[in-house]
Amino acid sequence: MKLLAEVFVIYFYAYAVMSNRYHVILLVDIQTAHDWTEAATYGVRITTKWQIP
Repeated sequence: MKLLAEVFVIYFYAYAVMSNRYHVILLVDIQTAHDWTEAATYGVRITTKWQIP
């Protein structure tokens, strides 16, 4: 989850792990995501997460 938060604009506020499920409270920073260029989105964030050559 930490890698996802670093690569994408996702902020984790809380989580709860239960015996058969988990809950996550998060915020997606839409304004920051809109400010990214297409090259920044595909060139840095996608290749960082999935190691695309």
